Amino acid sequence: MGANSGLIEPLSHLDGGLVHQAVTHHAEVRPHHPALDDGKRVLNYKQLADVMDKLARLLQDSALPRNGRVGLLLENSIEACMAMLGVLRADGCYVPLGTHFPAQRLADIVTQAGLHAVVVTDKHCSTLLQLEAMLEANPLQVVIVLNATTNDPKQAEIIHALRQRFPTVLVWEEIEHTQPPWPSRNVEEDLAYIMFTSGTTGKPKGVMITHRNINSYLLWAVKHFGFHPADRISNHSSITFDLSVMDIFGTFRAGATLCPVVSPGDRAFPGKFLKQQRITVWFSVPSVISMLRRSGQLQANAFAEHLRLALFCGEALPPDLAAAWLETHPQIPMHNLYGPTEATIACTSFWVNGDSPFNPQMAIPIGRPTQDTEILILDQEKDHPIPPGTLGRLVICGPQLSPGYWGQPELTAKVFQEHPLKPYPGARMYVTGDLAYMDEQGLIHFSGRVDDQVKLHGYRIELGEIDVALASIPELEEGVAVLMLHAPDVPELVATVVPKEEALANEQLVQQVLDHCRSQLPHYMVPGSVHLLSQLPRNPNGKVDRKKIKEIVASLQNGSMIK
Repeated sequence: MGANSGLIEPLSHLDGGLVHQAVTHHAEVRPHHPALDDGKRVLNYKQLADVMDKLARLLQDSALPRNGRVGLLLENSIEACMAMLGVLRADGCYVPLGTHFPAQRLADIVTQAGLHAVVVTDKHCSTLLQLEAMLEANPLQVVIVLNATTNDPKQAEIIHALRQRFPTVLVWEEIEHTQPPWPSRNVEEDLAYIMFTSGTTGKPKGVMITHRNINSYLLWAVKHFGFHPADRISNHSSITFDLSVMDIFGTFRAGATLCPVVSPGDRAFPGKFLKQQRITVWFSVPSVISMLRRSGQLQANAFAEHLRLALFCGEALPPDLAAAWLETHPQIPMHNLYGPTEATIACTSFWVNGDSPFNPQMAIPIGRPTQDTEILILDQEKDHPIPPGTLGRLVICGPQLSPGYWGQPELTAKVFQEHPLKPYPGARMYVTGDLAYMDEQGLIHFSGRVDDQVKLHGYRIELGEIDVALASIPELEEGVAVLMLHAPDVPELVATVVPKEEALANEQLVQQVLDHCRSQLPHYMVPGSVHLLSQLPRNPNGKVDRKKIKEIVASLQNGSMIK
């Protein structure tokens, strides 16, 4: 699905601009158009630009250096969007601090990032106080509390405690007027955000993303998906997950209205939210389809009155979930996007049942690269491209690539390597760790992770291929395969599955899963046992957590037990 060119306002004069400059532009040309709507409050573009400028000036007055890091201890909310824009307008770089993160993880991020300031709401001030006590050396100079008031005794007590711990504590409601912010000095190569993701050492690693990286993606996405001012775009993903960047900045780039998903209930089962907020563009991880289906919210044309586009990213899109969407909403285009955080949100896109006919028995392609992105499929041993149809290592090249990991030059050098074809001096590639192949039509097919590729009895096995077979079983909600070691020399493939409510009795379903796998997979890929779970464990970004699955399986004694 291409751009809806009849509806989108030309933004060519902003193509080289930064996101906060787009907000300023829309505040001038459509000041009263809603920019943010959380169901209870609405901010128009003029109001959003005003609070952006006010926060930017506060940060500038606090001596925030260019590219200085500002932590956002915030949930999805209007305040989170205000804070992001204010930091960028002040020439800073925002660092999301998950309110759901353990205190030790937050302490690791604050220490690594060397934060100059933190923006917080009253709800999470106690977390900030706990965090400060864990830091050996406190790098935080400034705390800005967005929604507290010293007129409330409890909040006044918290503000007092903060002022005992931090050099400067600014309360938003106490600051009536500020001067306009100084002119922005940022250029496209400056940092926009650092997103901390899981690291193999147990410590989070900070992925640096520049304004250039964001612009490269947004210029493609806004045009490709036809974002326009009349759109009402969801913000389902946490600000600690880079899907949120597409929601938030894509909306502001197009002059549309962003609708943050604030309620935990709406995040889990967003059907009511989709209807009440008249969402036109939905973007989330695919597992949301499963939650809609399990809750009975995924009914025929349930969201057809307003929704015009459904975008999914962040994990593999199971064919059965795609089929469930296509069956209930065949007229609403569904796109499967792919991309690691290191390549800025997404670097490929596939229109399900549009770019090629949908086959529920086949894994869904991840599609073709975004406009400025180059995808190479390299030999599994050597850095040279391989022919179509051959499985290899997927690497990404182009302007969406991160400069690397904050403060970790060795790790950066390990995965951001020299482009094997050397098209120009300094050209780089990002080694994703993913396996894929390209078909004769140029569509890219994801086949799992290098570290999810296992060997069993001499056979090389892609766990993702078993996942696809499990997903095609009608009685299952979802399923994932893992390789377990019951002893150093006794490996076994294990299927962990979530049955639908109307599924057969445990023993029957286990047998049916095994029979189906035998009919779909080579004998060496058939799981040796099946475990029925009430749900699959997921990390905070909604992705299936295979490590946690292995821990659960190890604790189970009976192959048909539901835990």
